[in-house]
Amino acid sequence: MTKITVRYHFEELTLPGFSTGMMLYGFADLIPNGNDIETFDVEDIKLEGKWLARPYGRDGNTLSSCLFAEIAKVLFNDKSPHGRLAAIEWADAVEKMKEAA
Repeated sequence: MTKITVRYHFEELTLPGFSTGMMLYGFADLIPNGNDIETFDVEDIKLEGKWLARPYGRDGNTLSSCLFAEIAKVLFNDKSPHGRLAAIEWADAVEKMKEAA
């Protein structure tokens, strides 16, 4: 099976609790969620030239890893504008991959 990834670009992504006090610009690389190609996971996030750290182990409490986790939550939430767009882009990529197979 072909490897599928989607680079989701975002502008003015806001985090719950910050409203428009924090607007983030960058992209997230989306990959299949384990063996479930119909849903995505967030592999990497980059904000204006800075890669964010994934929240693992002791590094899970850094600002970088906390931002990664909060942005990922927004992208997983299909009720948020960016979550809906990420889900649509993912579904489109999966459909194109299936058509090409």
